[in-house]
Amino acid sequence: MRRLTDEPPKEEPVLLKLKRYPVKPLLGEMGFVLGRSLGFIVIVMALSPVSWADCPVLVSAFCLAWLLGLVVPGAPGGVGIFEATATALLSGHLPIGVIVGSVVCYRMVGTLAELIGAVVFWMQAKLWADS
Repeated sequence: MRRLTDEPPKEEPVLLKLKRYPVKPLLGEMGFVLGRSLGFIVIVMALSPVSWADCPVLVSAFCLAWLLGLVVPGAPGGVGIFEATATALLSGHLPIGVIVGSVVCYRMVGTLAELIGAVVFWMQAKLWADS
């Protein structure tokens, strides 16, 4: 657009330079996703006998499904995207009923955990406001 109007640029773009790679946030996010994937594995193991050799497949499928649920726009919380991706990726390794049951249980446990955390935070904030 600037070339069409022959206007000089109003301001130069700001270039941000990293002094070092943000390793701590990366490790924190990796720990978060690993913890959630371990929760998913526990739920799968509760519904079906799974060998430890299947754990890398379960972790990989979970991480990819979680990532797609995170980045696909228009799906709040990745609802539907996560479930469909996990089902598609794991359908060759586990029965469909086990996959769907595991994904639904995982979604319910995750939602309940977030709800409990929100209620505890709300109650804590209310106690602090009253004192």
